[in-house]
Amino acid sequence: MTDSIIITTDTITNIISSDINTSSIIVSATQGPPGKTGDLVEGSFDSDRVVITSLGSQILDSFPYTQFGAAKYIIYATLGIERQICEILLIQDGTIVQTVEYANMVTGSLLGTFSASITEGFINIMVEPVEVGTSFKIIRTLIKD
Repeated sequence: MTDSIIITTDTITNIISSDINTSSIIVSATQGPPGKTGDLVEGSFDSDRVVITSLGSQILDSFPYTQFGAAKYIIYATLGIERQICEILLIQDGTIVQTVEYANMVTGSLLGTFSASITEGFINIMVEPVEVGTSFKIIRTLIKD
């Protein structure tokens, strides 16, 4: 039988106030996709649904490149009964951004293709949807330098 550990807010407070290295503790971010308000912090967030209303490459998400050196995305797309999910790893040095897309699964055909760029102080995750009306949701984990 395996012992269970229940983590509460008090437990996290005790860990943070101790001498333990807490750099691996992830806190929920309150910043959503572009246009959302809140403080951007290291950690993960679930996005609201973003519905694409035009074709062509568009910004799906962005974050300041001076604060975070790497990120991991899970992107979920839907259009009618079609589904797509993939994971993307991203790393950047302030000049170049590199991504690798893996674990790409679809129920039919691809609903979008993804890329990244650095513009005006931000890392942008771009999507090029195959059809107007495609919905995207993301889970993002940011890693501070």
